Amino acid sequence: MAELSKFLKIVLIINILAALIYGVLYLFIPEIYAVMIESPSFSLQFWRLWGVSCFILGIMGIIGLLRNDWIQLKILLEFSILWLIGMNILNLIYLFDPSHTVTSFTSEVMDVIIIFVLIALNIYAYLRENKQ
Repeated sequence: MAELSKFLKIVLIINILAALIYGVLYLFIPEIYAVMIESPSFSLQFWRLWGVSCFILGIMGIIGLLRNDWIQLKILLEFSILWLIGMNILNLIYLFDPSHTVTSFTSEVMDVIIIFVLIALNIYAYLRENKQ
């Protein structure tokens, strides 16, 4: 059993916090959050699907952190990286939606930046952990 490095544990905690924050916003208070960011479109079902997806990734991160085993966590990290890349592709496409308000566009740009940072951190942590 290969134990996780301190750096990977920190990256996991960052992932968990981001996933749970987005999970809460989109799963539990989507109507409030949609008003806050002046979203040009709103479908409760899809917002909650996004929220539960984020929330489950956060829970899986907690489980991976508690298990403290690189072999078991490796597949979850690979899935997370691919999921983040897919979500950022969709976010980048959505940036060109002409119905954005300044607030919703700014929120979308912040999401893209946060996800790019998470992708970079996850890939770096994955490659670093895989070498050991």
